[in-house]
Amino acid sequence: MKIASEISHLLSSKPARRKCCLPLDEEEPFFHSCASMVVFTSFLGLNSLLLLSVNIYTASQITTLEKHFNLRSSHIGFLFIANQIGSILSLAVFIYMSKDLHRPTFLAFSGIFSGIGFLICALPYFITPVPKHNSKHSTNLISTLSSTLNNSRVPCSHEYDQQSKHANIAGYYIMLAAMIFIGICRGPTEPISTVHIDDNVPPVSFSCYMSIAGPLSVVSSSLVSILGSFVSRVYITLQATTLKPSDAEWVGAWWLGFVILGIMIIFFSLPLIIYPRQNPYECTKSIPLKGK
Repeated sequence: MKIASEISHLLSSKPARRKCCLPLDEEEPFFHSCASMVVFTSFLGLNSLLLLSVNIYTASQITTLEKHFNLRSSHIGFLFIANQIGSILSLAVFIYMSKDLHRPTFLAFSGIFSGIGFLICALPYFITPVPKHNSKHSTNLISTLSSTLNNSRVPCSHEYDQQSKHANIAGYYIMLAAMIFIGICRGPTEPISTVHIDDNVPPVSFSCYMSIAGPLSVVSSSLVSILGSFVSRVYITLQATTLKPSDAEWVGAWWLGFVILGIMIIFFSLPLIIYPRQNPYECTKSIPLKGK
């Protein structure tokens, strides 16, 4: 009888409430609905979808980046390696520390800093020279020929080429550092999110919750490829030009995709901050009962 009463007390008792990071009233029905693990997993799936897009989007812009920065394919390939190096460096450290972390807050700030990393990837566009081609600048052929034949302008042109080369190198290293930073931020996201979901849902429901995030991550490749195709058809300066996407001189607005993805990652990461360390509104894990 004593064992039966203790089991009844465990099943009827409510888990202790845990405070979230923001001063919200946990008695409000709105908080109950938002604190659902289904909502949390949905935001997490969208976040994972966007975080996985960095290599896919960069791969769709290889030709554009080579034209803009005058790089070889090996340089672009090292951007992918740098991202993976960042993920490996952070994975072991943060997984070991995850038991002491406020996981939803960590996942939120991981996404926010990853979004900042995406925005940093777009920064080289604003500090490196871009090709300028417009009908107003190309119709006067005589003026162009006379300027090229003027010997006094050759040193200035050489100096400009050197400045452009240095700016392109600086822009490449900024992107390289940003890719490492993104890798460090996104590396532990998937394992920590999996552990958090496993600790806050009944074992029988774990696969159902993971199936919410899974399909969202799968469609990332197609959606990001569509985004890459769209920005490749927009000229890099976002201004009208006589060039066409089929022209050899065409350079797409590669930086625009990084800005869009960075803003979206930050937007979908912010709601994760409100979630508590342990969700008190989900069913607790079942306690195995010994037979007589």
